[in-house]
Amino acid sequence: MLHQEIDIPSEKYLIKASLKIPSNEESKIGIVLAHGGIINRQSLIREKYSLGEYICNELDAYVIAPDFLGDTIHKNGSNYQNFSEILNISTKYLAETFELNHIMGFGHSLGSFVLANSLSNNNYLDSIVTYGGPIRELYGTRQNSFISYLINYLTAYSYTINIRNMIKHIFDEETCAYLEDVMLQDNEYCSNNYIFDFNSTLFNYFKEIVDNYLDSIKKWNKPALLLFGANDGVTKKTLKYYKHKKLDGNIRVMEISNASHVTPCMDSIYQLSKLHAMVSFFKDSLPLYRKLSVNQTN
Repeated sequence: MLHQEIDIPSEKYLIKASLKIPSNEESKIGIVLAHGGIINRQSLIREKYSLGEYICNELDAYVIAPDFLGDTIHKNGSNYQNFSEILNISTKYLAETFELNHIMGFGHSLGSFVLANSLSNNNYLDSIVTYGGPIRELYGTRQNSFISYLINYLTAYSYTINIRNMIKHIFDEETCAYLEDVMLQDNEYCSNNYIFDFNSTLFNYFKEIVDNYLDSIKKWNKPALLLFGANDGVTKKTLKYYKHKKLDGNIRVMEISNASHVTPCMDSIYQLSKLHAMVSFFKDSLPLYRKLSVNQTN
């Protein structure tokens, strides 16, 4: 397996991305990762051990993660709609550069919304998994949610707000500790690119993207798995609401035991293997793995 740092040029952006190339370079499988807000692509893919390497090894797949902000240059201003465009440009690059047949998407936290919003303009993705994407916290009970309050506040005024000291009100204890003690200290995470100062213009279109989240996935009508950590403080209301509900159509919901909001960003196989349900789901969506599974049971 190889790790590369690459540039993906386009008319509107100069996209910085990280890429994992599997040992089997003839593989026709690809994964595109959508990182969360505040943090950057290195939260999910690094030269040292990361989710990107875990998935690359487990699925024998090419894995790419573009920066939505951080190192990526936006030539005409930035907002959440731009992030979905960057994801789609990166997906196309991955598919065409390595002539891949099957590409899957993974979104973490606010990256879940970026991924869902990209689906209407993405002809390459075959299945998706999201982790830690708050739903009930952001609509349906807006007035009771600190996260929703923050989003409403950011979009109501035209200036920048620093949310550095608000972290403890948003995330669970394990996530806060890992952010402070590891992600902000270890150079591999490139925390100098973290965005704690949010300009209100960044959140243009965000409410619309959030409100259309589930509908976008349902309309896409391909396999989708929504994962929620049992210890994730960001998605407590969502998990409680959907835990015993069966969603119609193409969407499945699953709880991950002993997992917090930051679990996909961690650097140990013990922590990342908690997300094995994602690997199994992706395998089940691939004809090759389905065929192997059938042969093994016969």
